[in-house]
Amino acid sequence: MYRLAEDEKILARLATFFKSKDTIIVLGSTGSGKTNLLESLGAAAALVDPIPSITRTQTPERRKVIVNERPFTIIDTPGQAAHAAQRQELYREGLANPPVRMINVVSYGYHEYATGSKEALNGQGSPSDAWLERHRANELTAMREWLPLLGDRETTSWILTAVTKADLWWSEHDAVVDYYENGPYAEELTRQDPGLKHSVLPYSSVFHRFYGEAPLSGMFDDEDRLQTTTHFLQQLATLG
Repeated sequence: MYRLAEDEKILARLATFFKSKDTIIVLGSTGSGKTNLLESLGAAAALVDPIPSITRTQTPERRKVIVNERPFTIIDTPGQAAHAAQRQELYREGLANPPVRMINVVSYGYHEYATGSKEALNGQGSPSDAWLERHRANELTAMREWLPLLGDRETTSWILTAVTKADLWWSEHDAVVDYYENGPYAEELTRQDPGLKHSVLPYSSVFHRFYGEAPLSGMFDDEDRLQTTTHFLQQLATLG
């Protein structure tokens, strides 16, 4: 009898899962950590393996994920500039079935991809300030691509900014969070829509040296990771 009840519960959850209209479009520049974040969403805040820098999402991917018993359909978008047409099609597809929810994945410029570490690190083996600044600018450029399409509150329900790779920037926590809540990034968002429902949440699903070489922040431990990922999942499940 217990097994039958459990089976029925599972079937009920699956039925709810596949009927879910809660769709989230995941955006972000290439190398910002989108796929790692998505891999971890259904893993109950467990550590996941870092995505190799040469491996990048090339086509849109749809996933079914349950977060705190709430089902979502999540669309992972390729971040490379060459895939702008694919992203534009996804934006329009999503906006045709409101309300749209968005997770914009940023990493304070700690973008990793196939170029290797030569430009990304300075002579001391630390992240290059020029690299970080350039890729923070890339985050703004990527955001300008979809901001004009957001529409009103009935069209776009909310945007959550996931600041990934907290294991790398945690020693600058206050400055990083302030940048996304009040600095150039926030200014860009509010210029387009002052009433936008927007949350900024730190995130890290891995402990991984920048390009496998530069050291971690040294101030972010497993307890911090569990707290930030758990809070992120809770917020995701409770947003309307």
